Amino acid sequence: MADPCYSGDVIFHILGYDKKQSLLCTNNNHKLKTTIMKAILFFLIAVFNSATNSLATILESGPWAKHLAKVKFGALITEMRGKVGGTVISRNRGGAYIKNKVTPLNPNTSFQQVVKARLASLSQGWRGLTEAQRVAWCAIVDLYARTDIFGDLRNPSGQQLYVRVNSNLENAGQAAIADPVFPVGVDAIVSGALVMNSVGPLSTIAYTPTPTPASHALIVEATEQLSQGIMNANSKFRQIEVFAPAQASPADFSVTYAAKFGALVTGTKVFSRIRQIRTDTGEVSGTSQSSTTTL
Repeated sequence: MADPCYSGDVIFHILGYDKKQSLLCTNNNHKLKTTIMKAILFFLIAVFNSATNSLATILESGPWAKHLAKVKFGALITEMRGKVGGTVISRNRGGAYIKNKVTPLNPNTSFQQVVKARLASLSQGWRGLTEAQRVAWCAIVDLYARTDIFGDLRNPSGQQLYVRVNSNLENAGQAAIADPVFPVGVDAIVSGALVMNSVGPLSTIAYTPTPTPASHALIVEATEQLSQGIMNANSKFRQIEVFAPAQASPADFSVTYAAKFGALVTGTKVFSRIRQIRTDTGEVSGTSQSSTTTL
């Protein structure tokens, strides 16, 4: 009888395993089945690529246990994003990649609860509109088109637009609107010096132009205190404070920052970003970001 440790040569060659060290020799049947299924999947992709010369899959160096693969696309498929079953397909600065889907822990913070309640309320509000109002929202969606993750312009649905606009308005301290409004544009804002000083303590962000327009609320977001080696903090930002229109620079968020993240520690790194929301239309400006070392 053939030694099972020497079977599946092609599959395990693709995975980079020596056949004498194949997973068929382990006692973990569940992991074995998962590994074989993924091996077959990548083997079929490799065969398809060889036949069409349109898709190349490059397995990440290192042990297969990482379940991570980089993908180089060709003429047939130009890009892929999103989730398929337990697999996530995305892209970063290194190129396209595939990885296992991981469900993070839900801290269920008070801010998350507020946002969830707001979305639930607005979804119910959409159902409470008249048919004429819903038609009116649907009629102007092309004026609020956004680029998707592929850089293509996409129109929201009427309901998505209603929820987006009113969520922005409520975040800026304004009441929701039932009738749609045409976009009129929102002024850009540029962040200046970010000051984080443990003495005081003091947390301020400067910006131009100042003061903010009479129809623009200022949103300040910041990260917790990070190590100096952190260069990208996009996933760390949390909303700290909303300032009323006509706010003069600099905006002082010392109290709200301390309440959210605690006392400042000298030598830590903090990122901050700001944006504006029109209080009459719910339009949002782009963000402007700064970072500094806590004094």
